[in-house]
Amino acid sequence: MNDPRSTERLLPVWFELEAPSSAPDALRDDIYRATSRIRPRPAWLARLKGNHMDVITGGAQRRDARLIPSLLVVGLLLAIVATAVFVGSQRPPDRPAVVPPVGPSTSPARASTGPSAAPSPSAVADATTGFPYPVLEVIPGDDAMWVSVGSEDTNELARSIYRVDPITADATLVVTNFDVAPSSHVVFVESAGSLWVTAETDRMLRFDSSTGAARGEIPLGAFPLESAVGFGAVWSPSYDDGTVTRIDSVTGDVVATIDISPFRGEGVRDVAVGAELVWVITPRQDVLVGIDPATNTIAREVPLSTGLHCEVGVLAGRVWIEDCESTAGLHVIDEAAGRELGRFGAEIPGLRTPFHEDGGVAWFLSGDEVPPLSTKIIPVDIATLQNANRASVDLGVEARNMSVGFASLWYASGTNLHRLSLDQFKQN
Repeated sequence: MNDPRSTERLLPVWFELEAPSSAPDALRDDIYRATSRIRPRPAWLARLKGNHMDVITGGAQRRDARLIPSLLVVGLLLAIVATAVFVGSQRPPDRPAVVPPVGPSTSPARASTGPSAAPSPSAVADATTGFPYPVLEVIPGDDAMWVSVGSEDTNELARSIYRVDPITADATLVVTNFDVAPSSHVVFVESAGSLWVTAETDRMLRFDSSTGAARGEIPLGAFPLESAVGFGAVWSPSYDDGTVTRIDSVTGDVVATIDISPFRGEGVRDVAVGAELVWVITPRQDVLVGIDPATNTIAREVPLSTGLHCEVGVLAGRVWIEDCESTAGLHVIDEAAGRELGRFGAEIPGLRTPFHEDGGVAWFLSGDEVPPLSTKIIPVDIATLQNANRASVDLGVEARNMSVGFASLWYASGTNLHRLSLDQFKQN
């Protein structure tokens, strides 16, 4: 024990046995506060705040003077980048801009330089016009074809109307920014120099078809749907109150509001102009109603076989009714006799009402249900309701909307409007 080295050997052993494993809480807090200001800082922070040991050496006020120019350069670069980002974010969105097509009328036409405006031709079309947004409705007018298209905010709701020259297929923007609710479904017709627009409200908007200028509003029934033009009038069906409003297409005056009593309070779903009568249907009542335009009264009621009726069309002395569920085929009604002849086309997928007649043959649109999805036009003998001895026409695209006007079939596919001469369907 007298060995002086024994103390050196025993002290470490004693500390291991008796010393606490960590400092008391109060002491640990004091140590943290005392050393927090001298802990190493990141290099960039140390340069700004001074050397991390300045609190000990008394040099806390020292700064690296060479750092100031570098900081000024960095700040200037950041300001330039921030300004460029802000200016870029303020660039106005692309707007539809109508431009003429290049080349002859048989080449693809272009309606706009906006997004998706480059036309994509159909295999059999003799002209194609590209629009900036999807084409939603195709309407024949007095001296031109008319289409409605979507917008930057919606692809399924019409927000602009274009005039399409029937010869050159050039498109001109006429009406945009309708005064309607953002979720409104817009439909329209053209007649007597005016565009007649409805948007699921109890009014119709009227625009000049040359200038696009607003020409007033016309009161309608509740929840108006697609209108029809004929007998010098616009006929607007109202789904919620079971009426049809007749509007003078020259003056814009409401001539009559016709209550369709055979529908028993059900809403009017669709309207079509025939040779002598205006025909209307409703989904849940198995009756076709004819309105006499001379008296604005109900002139005929035709019983229908059971179905859920959604669309009506008139062609070649027949009234054709398409059910909401198209698997049962079309109702075929003799227009003059006022009686149903039967059903047609239950075996044909996607069959729609016919659009053209030539030589006793009616042409129907039919879409394949199995991808790749294509659209075919099939010929049917009107007298026998059997497939005619003609070749069908494969458009090569899915035609969602179509109409006949100016000796051509016009059909829309996405952002494209295609034109096909009706000579394609003439009897050889």
